Amino acid sequence: MILADISRPMLDHAREAAEKMGVSDRCEFIEASAENVSAIASESIDVVTTRSVLIFVQDKLRALKEFYRVLKPGGRTALFETVNKREQWRPSEIWPGVGVGLYRVAEIEPIRDLATRLLSSLETIPLETMTSAGHTEYLHMCEDAGFAATHMDLDIAWGPSPPAKIESLLKVSPNPLWPTPSEVMDKIFTAEERARFIEYMRPLVESGKGIARFSSVFIWAFKAPIPEKPW
Repeated sequence: MILADISRPMLDHAREAAEKMGVSDRCEFIEASAENVSAIASESIDVVTTRSVLIFVQDKLRALKEFYRVLKPGGRTALFETVNKREQWRPSEIWPGVGVGLYRVAEIEPIRDLATRLLSSLETIPLETMTSAGHTEYLHMCEDAGFAATHMDLDIAWGPSPPAKIESLLKVSPNPLWPTPSEVMDKIFTAEERARFIEYMRPLVESGKGIARFSSVFIWAFKAPIPEKPW
């Protein structure tokens, strides 16, 4: 088994877990991005599996081409990806830059100026990495990467966003390679502005007033030859 990740701390965590399970002798750990796993030989892998990786990748097609390259003939992917297309949002909704909840613009009007500045700073990172691909785009990219067949399950849901302490959410980055909202706020807000933003958002976030819109895809993409019963 080969475990690859762009994060050295995550690989260290995986190695510790493998040692505790007594399977470290069956594992190889590689520090690499999804777009470049050149350390893995072509046609050497039976299954490529990831969870919520491509959403953070800028060049998703390049990553899928790498997955295709390392798979043996007849190999397959088993990929879970969050789909975060802005088209799922109502025009009257806005993401304030923390947590997963969307809010009606009217609900955050008193701090809309601060939320707009926070979003503008986050979007310089850029956010389109996380919002550029839906299930149709993934379907087409699998085909363009060279896969012989693709099967995809799409799951869509919405409901109240889960209540959470705002201080905790401010420490969670939207992307592993990006700063946290708290770190961005330290740079763009005065102490008074930061306090105003947090105190206004606190009851909304901690009571679960936001709207969470979730969608995801599970992707099986097969390298030829296609199994007789692929799904």
